[in-house]
Amino acid sequence: PAGGQRMLFSATLDRRVGGQVARYLSDPALHAVAPQPEAASLAEHRVLVVPDQPEKLAVAAELASRPSRTLFFVRTKHGADRLARQLTRTGIAAEAIHGNRTQKQRQRALDAFAAGHPRVLVATDVAARGIHVDDVELVVHFDLPNDHKDYLHRSGRTARAGASGLVLTLADESQLRELKRMHQLADVTASRDYVSSGHPVVTEIATTGTPVPPPPAPEVSSRTSSSGAGRPKRGSQRPRRRPHAAGSTEPVGRRGPRGPRRNDRGDRARAA
Repeated sequence: PAGGQRMLFSATLDRRVGGQVARYLSDPALHAVAPQPEAASLAEHRVLVVPDQPEKLAVAAELASRPSRTLFFVRTKHGADRLARQLTRTGIAAEAIHGNRTQKQRQRALDAFAAGHPRVLVATDVAARGIHVDDVELVVHFDLPNDHKDYLHRSGRTARAGASGLVLTLADESQLRELKRMHQLADVTASRDYVSSGHPVVTEIATTGTPVPPPPAPEVSSRTSSSGAGRPKRGSQRPRRRPHAAGSTEPVGRRGPRGPRRNDRGDRARAA
Protein backbone atom coordinates (compact mmCIF):
# COMPACT_ATOMS: atom_id res chain seq x y z
CA PRO A 1 0.00 0.00 0.00
CA ALA A 2 1.05 3.58 -0.58
CA GLY A 3 2.89 5.04 2.38
CA GLY A 4 3.63 1.60 3.86
CA GLN A 5 6.99 0.77 5.40
CA ARG A 6 9.14 -1.74 3.54
CA MET A 7 12.27 -3.46 4.79
CA LEU A 8 14.71 -5.55 2.79
CA PHE A 9 17.33 -7.85 4.29
CA SER A 10 20.15 -9.34 2.21
CA ALA A 11 23.62 -10.77 2.67
CA THR A 12 24.77 -8.45 -0.12
CA LEU A 13 23.50 -5.06 -1.29
CA ASP A 14 25.25 -4.69 -4.61
CA ARG A 15 24.84 -5.99 -8.18
CA ARG A 16 21.31 -7.31 -8.80
CA VAL A 17 20.22 -6.76 -5.21
CA GLY A 18 21.25 -3.12 -5.52
CA GLY A 19 19.09 -2.85 -8.64
CA GLN A 20 16.08 -4.16 -6.75
CA VAL A 21 16.70 -1.63 -3.97
CA ALA A 22 16.80 1.26 -6.44
CA ARG A 23 13.69 0.04 -8.24
CA TYR A 24 11.31 -0.75 -5.41
CA LEU A 25 12.42 1.23 -2.36
CA SER A 26 11.82 4.94 -2.08
CA ASP A 27 14.63 6.90 -0.41
CA PRO A 28 15.60 3.98 1.88
CA ALA A 29 17.71 4.25 5.01
CA LEU A 30 20.66 1.89 4.63
CA HIS A 31 22.10 -0.10 7.53
CA ALA A 32 25.08 -2.27 6.64
CA VAL A 33 27.81 -4.09 8.49
CA ALA A 34 31.17 -2.73 7.43
CA PRO A 35 33.41 -5.22 5.62
CA GLN A 36 36.40 -6.51 7.55
CA PRO A 37 39.31 -6.91 5.10
CA GLU A 38 41.73 -7.27 8.00
CA ALA A 39 40.67 -10.94 8.27
CA ALA A 40 42.19 -11.61 4.85
CA SER A 41 45.32 -9.55 5.60
CA LEU A 42 46.31 -12.06 8.29
CA ALA A 43 46.98 -14.61 5.57
CA GLU A 44 49.90 -14.73 3.17
CA HIS A 45 48.85 -14.10 -0.44
CA ARG A 46 50.71 -15.55 -3.42
CA VAL A 47 50.08 -15.84 -7.15
CA LEU A 48 51.22 -18.91 -9.06
CA VAL A 49 51.36 -18.22 -12.80
CA VAL A 50 50.86 -21.40 -14.84
CA PRO A 51 51.48 -21.73 -18.59
CA ASP A 52 48.28 -23.59 -19.61
CA GLN A 53 45.24 -25.49 -18.37
CA PRO A 54 46.87 -28.96 -18.14
CA GLU A 55 49.69 -27.55 -15.99
CA LYS A 56 47.13 -25.68 -13.91
CA LEU A 57 45.37 -28.95 -13.11
CA ALA A 58 48.69 -30.70 -12.41
CA VAL A 59 49.74 -27.94 -10.00
CA ALA A 60 46.32 -28.08 -8.32
CA ALA A 61 46.66 -31.84 -7.81
CA GLU A 62 50.09 -31.38 -6.29
CA LEU A 63 48.79 -28.70 -3.93
CA ALA A 64 45.83 -30.90 -3.00
CA SER A 65 48.20 -33.61 -1.78
CA ARG A 66 49.11 -31.32 1.12
CA PRO A 67 48.68 -33.04 4.50
CA SER A 68 46.42 -30.28 5.86
CA ARG A 69 42.95 -29.10 4.82
CA THR A 70 42.77 -27.35 1.45
CA LEU A 71 39.81 -25.39 0.09
CA PHE A 72 39.52 -24.78 -3.68
CA PHE A 73 37.21 -22.15 -5.15
CA VAL A 74 35.76 -22.27 -8.67
CA ARG A 75 33.17 -20.18 -10.48
CA THR A 76 30.59 -22.73 -11.62
CA LYS A 77 28.74 -25.73 -10.22
CA HIS A 78 29.91 -27.97 -13.05
CA GLY A 79 33.44 -26.74 -12.53
CA ALA A 80 33.27 -27.77 -8.87
CA ASP A 81 32.09 -31.29 -9.71
CA ARG A 82 34.65 -31.61 -12.50
CA LEU A 83 37.61 -30.51 -10.37
CA ALA A 84 36.56 -32.81 -7.51
CA ARG A 85 36.42 -35.76 -9.93
CA GLN A 86 39.77 -34.89 -11.48
CA LEU A 87 41.47 -34.67 -8.09
CA THR A 88 39.88 -37.94 -6.96
CA ARG A 89 41.20 -39.67 -10.10
CA THR A 90 44.72 -38.67 -9.12
CA GLY A 91 44.28 -40.47 -5.79
CA ILE A 92 43.28 -37.42 -3.71
CA ALA A 93 39.82 -37.71 -2.19
CA ALA A 94 37.82 -34.51 -2.71
CA GLU A 95 34.21 -33.39 -2.19
CA ALA A 96 32.31 -30.61 -3.96
CA ILE A 97 29.59 -28.31 -2.63
CA HIS A 98 27.48 -25.92 -4.70
CA GLY A 99 23.94 -24.63 -5.14
CA ASN A 100 22.66 -27.81 -6.81
CA ARG A 101 23.41 -29.90 -3.72
CA THR A 102 20.74 -30.22 -1.05
CA GLN A 103 21.33 -28.73 2.36
CA LYS A 104 21.77 -32.24 3.75
CA GLN A 105 24.40 -33.11 1.14
CA ARG A 106 26.27 -29.87 1.76
CA GLN A 107 26.20 -30.33 5.51
CA ARG A 108 27.45 -33.90 5.17
CA ALA A 109 30.35 -32.74 2.99
CA LEU A 110 31.19 -29.91 5.41
CA ASP A 111 31.14 -32.25 8.40
CA ALA A 112 33.47 -34.66 6.63
CA PHE A 113 35.80 -31.81 5.63
CA ALA A 114 35.79 -30.47 9.19
CA ALA A 115 36.78 -33.94 10.40
CA GLY A 116 39.59 -33.94 7.83
CA HIS A 117 38.40 -36.82 5.67
CA PRO A 118 38.51 -35.81 2.89
CA ARG A 119 41.08 -33.07 3.33
CA VAL A 120 40.06 -31.31 0.10
CA LEU A 121 36.84 -29.42 -0.55
CA VAL A 122 35.86 -27.68 -3.81
CA ALA A 123 33.25 -24.92 -3.54
CA THR A 124 31.54 -22.19 -5.51
CA ASP A 125 31.10 -18.64 -4.23
CA VAL A 126 27.43 -19.16 -3.34
CA ALA A 127 28.11 -22.29 -1.29
CA ALA A 128 31.16 -20.67 0.29
CA ARG A 129 28.98 -18.36 2.37
CA GLY A 130 28.04 -21.32 4.54
CA ILE A 131 31.59 -22.56 5.11
CA HIS A 132 32.72 -21.99 8.68
CA VAL A 133 35.42 -24.59 9.25
CA ASP A 134 38.37 -23.99 11.53
CA ASP A 135 41.96 -24.99 10.73
CA VAL A 136 41.77 -24.43 6.96
CA GLU A 137 45.40 -23.58 6.26
CA LEU A 138 45.25 -23.21 2.47
CA VAL A 139 42.73 -21.52 0.17
CA VAL A 140 43.27 -21.85 -3.58
CA HIS A 141 41.53 -19.62 -6.12
CA PHE A 142 41.44 -22.18 -8.94
CA ASP A 143 39.21 -19.79 -10.90
CA LEU A 144 39.50 -16.04 -10.45
CA PRO A 145 36.68 -14.52 -8.36
CA ASN A 146 34.23 -12.04 -9.88
CA ASP A 147 35.54 -9.07 -7.92
CA HIS A 148 37.62 -8.05 -4.92
CA LYS A 149 34.73 -8.61 -2.51
CA ASP A 150 34.48 -12.25 -3.52
CA TYR A 151 38.26 -12.47 -3.30
CA LEU A 152 38.19 -11.28 0.30
CA HIS A 153 35.26 -13.51 1.18
CA ARG A 154 36.97 -16.59 -0.25
CA SER A 155 40.30 -15.74 1.35
CA GLY A 156 38.62 -15.21 4.72
CA ARG A 157 38.00 -18.96 5.01
CA THR A 158 41.60 -19.26 6.21
CA ALA A 159 43.54 -17.35 8.87
CA ARG A 160 40.48 -17.32 11.11
CA ALA A 161 40.48 -16.43 14.80
CA GLY A 162 44.05 -15.13 14.64
CA ALA A 163 45.49 -18.25 13.00
CA SER A 164 47.87 -18.07 10.06
CA GLY A 165 46.95 -19.18 6.55
CA LEU A 166 48.00 -19.16 2.92
CA VAL A 167 45.96 -17.91 -0.05
CA LEU A 168 47.04 -18.97 -3.55
CA THR A 169 45.68 -17.83 -6.90
CA LEU A 170 46.31 -19.94 -10.01
CA ALA A 171 46.36 -17.65 -13.03
CA ASP A 172 47.78 -17.39 -16.53
CA GLU A 173 49.47 -14.40 -18.16
CA SER A 174 46.22 -13.00 -19.57
CA GLN A 175 44.66 -12.72 -16.09
CA LEU A 176 47.48 -10.91 -14.31
CA ARG A 177 46.23 -7.37 -15.03
CA GLU A 178 42.74 -8.15 -13.72
CA LEU A 179 44.20 -9.91 -10.69
CA LYS A 180 46.48 -6.97 -9.91
CA ARG A 181 43.52 -4.57 -9.95
CA MET A 182 41.59 -6.95 -7.70
CA HIS A 183 44.45 -7.07 -5.19
CA GLN A 184 44.65 -3.27 -5.15
CA LEU A 185 40.94 -2.92 -4.39
CA ALA A 186 41.23 -5.58 -1.69
CA ASP A 187 44.32 -3.86 -0.24
CA VAL A 188 46.30 -7.08 -0.59
CA THR A 189 49.98 -7.50 -1.47
CA ALA A 190 50.79 -10.79 -3.16
CA SER A 191 54.06 -12.29 -4.34
CA ARG A 192 54.26 -13.88 -7.81
CA ASP A 193 55.96 -17.06 -9.05
CA TYR A 194 55.97 -18.64 -12.50
CA VAL A 195 55.57 -22.35 -11.89
CA SER A 196 54.67 -25.72 -13.35
CA SER A 197 54.16 -29.11 -11.73
CA GLY A 198 57.20 -30.18 -9.74
CA HIS A 199 58.47 -26.60 -9.30
CA PRO A 200 60.30 -26.09 -5.97
CA VAL A 201 57.74 -23.49 -4.85
CA VAL A 202 54.86 -25.88 -5.50
CA THR A 203 56.69 -28.77 -3.84
CA GLU A 204 57.43 -26.68 -0.76
CA ILE A 205 53.79 -25.68 -0.35
CA ALA A 206 52.55 -29.22 -1.03
CA THR A 207 54.78 -30.77 1.64
CA THR A 208 54.10 -28.30 4.46
CA GLY A 209 51.12 -27.80 6.71
CA THR A 210 49.74 -29.39 9.85
CA PRO A 211 48.81 -33.02 9.08
CA VAL A 212 45.20 -33.98 9.65
CA PRO A 213 44.89 -36.79 12.22
CA PRO A 214 44.02 -40.18 10.73
CA PRO A 215 40.40 -41.34 10.96
CA PRO A 216 39.51 -43.34 14.07
CA ALA A 217 39.75 -47.10 13.70
CA PRO A 218 36.38 -48.85 13.35
CA GLU A 219 35.16 -50.43 16.56
CA VAL A 220 35.23 -54.24 16.63
CA SER A 221 32.58 -55.92 18.75
CA SER A 222 34.08 -58.21 21.40
CA ARG A 223 31.17 -60.61 20.93
CA THR A 224 31.92 -60.94 17.24
CA SER A 225 35.64 -61.43 17.73
CA SER A 226 35.34 -64.08 20.48
CA SER A 227 32.32 -66.12 19.49
CA GLY A 228 33.38 -67.26 16.07
CA ALA A 229 37.11 -67.62 16.60
CA GLY A 230 38.55 -70.81 15.14
CA ARG A 231 35.21 -72.11 13.87
CA PRO A 232 34.51 -72.75 10.20
CA LYS A 233 31.82 -70.59 8.66
CA ARG A 234 28.35 -72.05 8.39
CA GLY A 235 27.81 -73.78 5.09
CA SER A 236 31.50 -74.46 4.55
CA GLN A 237 32.54 -78.09 5.00
CA ARG A 238 35.85 -79.79 4.78
CA PRO A 239 36.27 -81.89 1.64
CA ARG A 240 35.74 -85.58 2.17
CA ARG A 241 38.67 -87.90 1.74
CA ARG A 242 37.89 -90.76 -0.58
CA PRO A 243 38.74 -94.23 0.80
CA HIS A 244 41.58 -96.27 -0.66
CA ALA A 245 41.60 -99.92 -1.57
CA ALA A 246 43.57 -102.17 0.73
CA GLY A 247 47.23 -102.12 -0.22
CA SER A 248 46.67 -99.45 -2.84
CA THR A 249 47.02 -95.69 -2.97
CA GLU A 250 44.32 -95.37 -5.58
CA PRO A 251 41.03 -93.95 -4.23
CA VAL A 252 38.00 -96.22 -4.31
CA GLY A 253 34.84 -95.02 -5.97
CA ARG A 254 31.37 -96.41 -5.82
CA ARG A 255 32.18 -98.95 -8.53
CA GLY A 256 35.23 -100.37 -6.82
CA PRO A 257 38.93 -99.89 -7.45
CA ARG A 258 40.17 -98.78 -10.80
CA GLY A 259 41.90 -101.35 -12.96
CA PRO A 260 43.98 -100.96 -16.09
CA ARG A 261 41.98 -99.54 -18.92
CA ARG A 262 41.31 -102.01 -21.70
CA ASN A 263 41.93 -101.02 -25.23
CA ASP A 264 39.34 -103.28 -26.90
CA ARG A 265 40.04 -101.91 -30.34
CA GLY A 266 43.79 -102.62 -30.03
CA ASP A 267 43.21 -106.12 -28.61
CA ARG A 268 40.96 -107.07 -31.51
CA ALA A 269 43.49 -105.76 -34.01
CA ARG A 270 46.28 -107.90 -32.51
CA ALA A 271 44.02 -110.98 -32.45
CA ALA A 272 43.24 -110.52 -36.14
